[in-house]
Amino acid sequence: MGTDTAADPGSEPPAPRPTSGAETPSAPSQGRLPSDVRPTRYSLMLAIDPNRDRFTGVAEIDVQLPRRTTVIYLHGQELEVAEVTITESGRDARAAAWEVVGAEEGLARVTVSHPVGPGNVRLRVTYGAAFNANLMGFYRVQVGDEWYAYSQMEPLGARLAFPCFDEPSFKTPYDVTMVVREGHAAIANAREISGEPTTGGMRRVRFATTEALPTYLMAIAVGPFDVVQADPIPANDVRSAPLPLRGVAPRGQGAQLAHALSHTPAILAQLESFFGIAYPFDKLDVIAVPDFGAGAMENAGAVPFRDSLLLVPTQ
Repeated sequence: MGTDTAADPGSEPPAPRPTSGAETPSAPSQGRLPSDVRPTRYSLMLAIDPNRDRFTGVAEIDVQLPRRTTVIYLHGQELEVAEVTITESGRDARAAAWEVVGAEEGLARVTVSHPVGPGNVRLRVTYGAAFNANLMGFYRVQVGDEWYAYSQMEPLGARLAFPCFDEPSFKTPYDVTMVVREGHAAIANAREISGEPTTGGMRRVRFATTEALPTYLMAIAVGPFDVVQADPIPANDVRSAPLPLRGVAPRGQGAQLAHALSHTPAILAQLESFFGIAYPFDKLDVIAVPDFGAGAMENAGAVPFRDSLLLVPTQ
């Protein structure tokens, strides 16, 4: 997929031996994470080609540690981890080891040989995984001869897609970059801010930083979509600026979004008026998904619907 994609996973490095002078917390019970070790930001580089059966990624997570430690628990399920490092501010990155300690609940442990913290550290994980076969995490769907990738993170799908603190109490901003095929659209929670060709017929797409989100509201969609640009939703008494609105459907089905796009502005305005709260995100994409376990999902800025609920055939 070219030199700008995330690295393919290789063999896992041997686990470092912890040194003294730091706490080694015991494994969390029932897969729940310690509440005092908190992520503060995610930066995700995702190489996603729906024509393949795997994707790769690099996840950088800023983590606030309350004390010195050699162990950080987080979630990651069915991920093939190639490399892990931990970096404290002003210091060189230190090699760390990834170990699955609860396969059923997707609980993982990162161990570093020398203590880190207290304060901020950056955890960097290079990994790969197969697209999920059960419509969770990142999965793919074939429509005719073409493939599309979608996400579904609720309730526990995020840990299948990237290393994370996969509990709704942890809410952080996300910086997302995707490397996708030329000719494929890339959709995420926030608006696209840049796109440029890279090697091997691929394109690098960067998105604006999201609002603070829990992992279960993170969203992507990649493929040869029809992306229908609607008129912005006008400002109103609650929201001071127009809101960009788009519809997304598999290739050739974009015209069937007309009914949904024509009614979405009035529905959104009614909701804003009723609650007295402005829609809080920088754009609204409604996405028709051809294979989707739920009827719809309230992802921030990129709302998927089962296609039968969104597409209305034209006469």
